[in-house]
Amino acid sequence: MKNWRLYLCFAFLCLFTQIDLNSQSLQRDSQLDRSQSIQAQLPKPIGLVNDFEQLFSIAEIDSLNKLLLQYNRMLDIQISVVSLNEDYTSAEDFDAYTLKLANHWGVGDSKKNNGILFCLSRSLRMIRIHNGYGIEQLLSDEDTAAVIQTVCIPNLKKGNYFQATAEGVSALGKLIGGR
Repeated sequence: MKNWRLYLCFAFLCLFTQIDLNSQSLQRDSQLDRSQSIQAQLPKPIGLVNDFEQLFSIAEIDSLNKLLLQYNRMLDIQISVVSLNEDYTSAEDFDAYTLKLANHWGVGDSKKNNGILFCLSRSLRMIRIHNGYGIEQLLSDEDTAAVIQTVCIPNLKKGNYFQATAEGVSALGKLIGGR
C-alpha cells in the first residue's frame, strides 16, 4: 500500500514537472516568436530620413538629408532620422523598438559603431536619440538628453517638427565636432 502512495506521489511530481517544463518551453517559444515577429515588422530604411509618420514636406526631407550628409562627411559619423506613429510601436515600447530599429538598420559603420538614430513620434509624443557605442566617447547620454530638453522639446511644443529635428541634429553635430 505504501508503494502505491509513493508511486502516485511520484507520478504527480513528474506530471507537474512536465507541465512546468512545457510552460517554460512555451514561454521561450512565445518570446522567440515575438522577437522574430518584431524583426519581420521592422520597416526597411528609405534613406537617412525615414519619415514614416509624414511629419516633413519633401523640401524639409531634402534639407535634412543635406544636413545629415554634411555631418557624415565632416565628422565621419552617420546620423539617421526616423518618425514613427502608433502603427509601428506603442509609447511603452518606443525606446526598445527604436533601439532594435537602429541595430537592425545598422546605422553607422559596423566596425566603428559610429551611428546615431534620431527618433520622434508626434502621435505618441515621444523622442529618443540612440548613440552607437563608438559615439559615446564623444556624446554621452546626458548630452543627448540635454539636446532633447533644450533644443527639441521647445520646438515640438510649438508643433515645429522639422525645426526640432534640424536644430537637434545640428546641436548633436556641433557637440561631436567640438570634441
